[in-house]
Amino acid sequence: MSMHRILAYLMVLAAFDRVTRAEDMHCVIDAQIPLLGYLEGTVDAYVLVGKGGKASGVTFKASTTAEQMENDRWEARLTNAVLLYVTDWTQYSSSCEGQTVHLRYIFSLEGPERPKSLIHVHFRPPNTFVIVNNPTPPIADPLVATKTP
Repeated sequence: MSMHRILAYLMVLAAFDRVTRAEDMHCVIDAQIPLLGYLEGTVDAYVLVGKGGKASGVTFKASTTAEQMENDRWEARLTNAVLLYVTDWTQYSSSCEGQTVHLRYIFSLEGPERPKSLIHVHFRPPNTFVIVNNPTPPIADPLVATKTP
């Protein structure tokens, strides 16, 4: 095997390893999970690990149901709910500095409507957190004027 072919092979292995490792949780030391209970959708967070295991940058890809898309702020609400958790409330390994960690959060409303939230979190390896909540009834705003007959 020629030296160029060996070098190309090693480069492909290194690139594959970097992509594969970004999908697992080896860079995450401690993570808190956002318990968003009123929207449905998926947020993919791509976190660049900086000095000292702190997030130095994050980009998002978000998707949701057609019903949620009618709300023009759905994407901002989903990504803002995750932003604080992946930047301030998650600790990454300092040995992962310069690597990008991919974390996926799936928010789902399931079951009967209940007056209180009953949230469950499931982990699906290698990098997915599924946050399931039951639907809750709307909260009446006492400041909104009501029509009288």
